[in-house]
Amino acid sequence: MKNLMRVLSVLLIATMLFALVACGNDEEKPSESETLDLGSSSDSESASESESESESESESESESVTIPGDDQLNQPEMTVPTLTAFEIPASSSLKLTTVQNAFAPEDCQKVSLSYSKIYEGSLILVNHLHELKTDAEDDLVNISENRAKDEGKSMYQLSDIYGVLHEEALTAANKWLTAYYNTMSKDNCVMIAEAYRDYETQAAVFENAYALYGADVLKYSMKPNNSDFRTGYALNLKYYKDSLTYPLNDKKIEAESAKLAELADDYGFVFRYPNANKEYTGLVKDVMPGLYRYVGVPHARVMTEGGYCLEEYIAGVKNYTADNRMRIEDGANVYQVFYVPAVIDGNTEILIPSNATYSVSGNNIDGFIVTLTMAK
Repeated sequence: MKNLMRVLSVLLIATMLFALVACGNDEEKPSESETLDLGSSSDSESASESESESESESESESESVTIPGDDQLNQPEMTVPTLTAFEIPASSSLKLTTVQNAFAPEDCQKVSLSYSKIYEGSLILVNHLHELKTDAEDDLVNISENRAKDEGKSMYQLSDIYGVLHEEALTAANKWLTAYYNTMSKDNCVMIAEAYRDYETQAAVFENAYALYGADVLKYSMKPNNSDFRTGYALNLKYYKDSLTYPLNDKKIEAESAKLAELADDYGFVFRYPNANKEYTGLVKDVMPGLYRYVGVPHARVMTEGGYCLEEYIAGVKNYTADNRMRIEDGANVYQVFYVPAVIDGNTEILIPSNATYSVSGNNIDGFIVTLTMAK
């Protein structure tokens, strides 16, 4: 079944036959402007302009994909961020402080994690420098079968009936896109153009990008195991308006895109590749204007309010330990966040206060990020 799904996914990219399910009903509607995008562009004047990770036409099936070696590629121009603390504008409703008291062991439960767990979780950093170590395929749920609806009406459109996501990310996306739908004209809505890509699909995308850009391909696309699409936490969104689909950087939908971005962090999503942070992401301007990544609510709020990309956030979190935690006050909610380095030869023991709910994510590099939800 999984092999069949992979072939179907590649064929969808290769033949440009998207199954479009319109907002407000479950009838299939072809979009007049839906195309596979070729490369990157600056602000587009056309709904069908290129806007995403070099999804050009391919007639080769996954088995015939050949990935160029490092000796054939110009290495990405990336600066590894170094942060000593996060800074949030004074005007923000978000308040950041630190908590420096140590946990009392008798008031805690102990969580034990193997080293391999650093490669799992919603905060794993996957980019040119850090490849995916664990495939998410077994932890995914079908978007079409679990899509948010209101009285039978779908809250967003789908362009890929085989789309899948991590359940946590899809639950949050359903809430986010429902909130967005309810603020906009009911004739227009967001479309999930893509979600998870398996290795073969991302390899085909990268091969096509290499055919277009040659040795500079890493400015525009990711190798198969270095793409956020492989995590199961990423969505490529477009906008559906008046029977046309638009990339999110199209000037015709500036207001709509701005509102979508405004709501994103309230539900744990961040715009993955902001132009202002391209020195850290390694991608050129507007390569993927519709790519949002799920990271969780408190983290998304800090990243958005502070203007940080995921690379910067993962670097900055390392300044906060179990004895010097970041406290995030966001309205009625209070969180504490800290980093724990992983024990390489054995299990990492983490103390969690008994009066807190918690989540733990690996960072895909060297440790864990712990998120506590505290009573205010």
